[in-house]
Amino acid sequence: MNFRFDELLQEGKANADIVAKNNNEIQAVVDLLARSVTSFLDFRVEIFEEAEYETPSSALQRIASNNLLESNKRKPTGYAVLYFRNPEADIKKPFVRIKRSEDGYPISVIHKKNHIVCENQLEFGSALGQVISDPQLHLSLKTFIAKVNAEKSDPDLGLSAPEC
Repeated sequence: MNFRFDELLQEGKANADIVAKNNNEIQAVVDLLARSVTSFLDFRVEIFEEAEYETPSSALQRIASNNLLESNKRKPTGYAVLYFRNPEADIKKPFVRIKRSEDGYPISVIHKKNHIVCENQLEFGSALGQVISDPQLHLSLKTFIAKVNAEKSDPDLGLSAPEC
């Protein structure tokens, strides 16, 4: 019997190297974007990714999801949300949804009603460029900037003293 295990192991290793390369390329684009946003906003911005979960749509579903037995059954949508975050103020702002494939590419960028499928690093960078040039994003960034600046100037702003 010839099962070609040695050959299949080598194929798997080569494919794993491609996946690692793809993920490194994706992270390099995200890191470059974070540096550009940091420079543009004139304060430190990190970009982090968080899994997206289905949210209950009806009041009855929301009540049911508060049930202790149901609370651990959040269903992932398969998408992730990328956030801008200022680590000093610990304030975050979602700016785009993505969907990764197991191999890194294709990676889908979802912003508003646009769904862009990216097959490589160049396309991914271009798609994120479309997102960050959106005027509506810039309007919402004003709120993010104001919150960060307020928190930096008065970190206790969000805390209220107990009334006696």
